Amino acid sequence: NLLWLQSGVPISEYVLAGVLDFTVGIHAMDAAFRNCTWKDSPPGNDCQPAPQHRQLANLTIGIIGYGHIGENIATRAAAFGTRVVATTLNPPSTAPPPLAWIGDDSQNPRLMEESDFVVIACPLTSNTEGLVNDTLISMMKPDGVLINIARGPVVSESALFKALSSGSIGGAVLDVWWNSHSWSQKGAYGPASWPSQYRFDELPSVLMTPHSSSHTPESEQQSYLQASENLNALALGLPLQNVVRTPQ
Repeated sequence: NLLWLQSGVPISEYVLAGVLDFTVGIHAMDAAFRNCTWKDSPPGNDCQPAPQHRQLANLTIGIIGYGHIGENIATRAAAFGTRVVATTLNPPSTAPPPLAWIGDDSQNPRLMEESDFVVIACPLTSNTEGLVNDTLISMMKPDGVLINIARGPVVSESALFKALSSGSIGGAVLDVWWNSHSWSQKGAYGPASWPSQYRFDELPSVLMTPHSSSHTPESEQQSYLQASENLNALALGLPLQNVVRTPQ
């Protein structure tokens, strides 16, 4: 699984970009400054001081699914002084640095309550489908932001849309969808051809991307390099790296 191995860096950078966008609000400040200062009215007319923004050093990021990608997210978040907590299927007895604590899925409610940003980074399985449901989402902070870079169906589609459209949570960053390849299908335009049956695109509190968080030339080049190394190893009868085996 070479692509997965190389995706930790770009996906973690994507997550931090989303966190920074919501925390600092630099795009909103830029737009407000342009509209009030560079228009027809004299400078300063109807302009309000830029609102204060938050610091990552005062926030908590919670990661559901602490594997290779989760570790990369935690490392980069900790560099900002952010407190990081996590849950995973089989947690170690003590939290590895830089985590404040780590637990199993029974600790997901605690994670949701403590976190300013909740990052979904677990694989989609029969056990995780719909894991982040209405109950868990309702435990988030009123200004909490959910970031999904795992798979769409890990999060309840209807529950998330309801929470966002009602304003009961602060926002979301979505790189994965419930109809992941719908936009490439032929047929009549409508909900069946959308990435979601709900109009997330009409919600200003949502940042949306088309499953592109891992797409960088660097990660692609590394994947090609490791694939070629595996081909050489196969030809020489040597062990292969990062083999994914089907459960027997």
